[in-house]
Amino acid sequence: MASQQFSAINTFVQRVRAYLTAHGVTAAVGFGWAEKERQNNRGPSGDRVVFEPADGNSGGRIGPIRGGPGWFLQTMEDGSEKWVRALYSWERTFAVYVWAAPPPEASATPATQAEALALVQDVPALQEDATAALMEKVIRAMRAAGSVWIQVGRVDWVKAENKQIGREQKIQLTLTGNILDEALTPAIPDTENSGVNRP
Repeated sequence: MASQQFSAINTFVQRVRAYLTAHGVTAAVGFGWAEKERQNNRGPSGDRVVFEPADGNSGGRIGPIRGGPGWFLQTMEDGSEKWVRALYSWERTFAVYVWAAPPPEASATPATQAEALALVQDVPALQEDATAALMEKVIRAMRAAGSVWIQVGRVDWVKAENKQIGREQKIQLTLTGNILDEALTPAIPDTENSGVNRP
């Protein structure tokens, strides 16, 4: 049986996670519809990034192959490379949710009642600043993920699920990847007008 191809979506999320880890970001990175509602105790900081397939009911659209028809070199799960034929392009709509905890100084014990009142007023703003800073890192990670086409859209502040403090940021985006034929070949097909596209 031929090795299964990597999903463009899973590969994208894995590369984002690897980039963030390599740059010292401790946020937990999740993928799926249930992740946003799940209580997050996995990351040491409590920060989290969730990729949610489809924004609302939209699953995107299928259209002509991006970059023209042809064959593409695809890395398989076992590490081997095979030539596969692209059939269509699929523009998948996504939402990315980011939440970051306030900095450690926000949890310090206030010495006076006045300091306690000031801290209560400052924590939401500190949490939103931390979230916006994490979102910038996520955007850099998505840009560095490569091998897929990304179109970033609207940014909103939304209610944070299962979080006691503040809000989270949501970005709408479109991820475009080719739908590939299951027929695999170990070499470039020897046919006229095969339209070979090298990565």
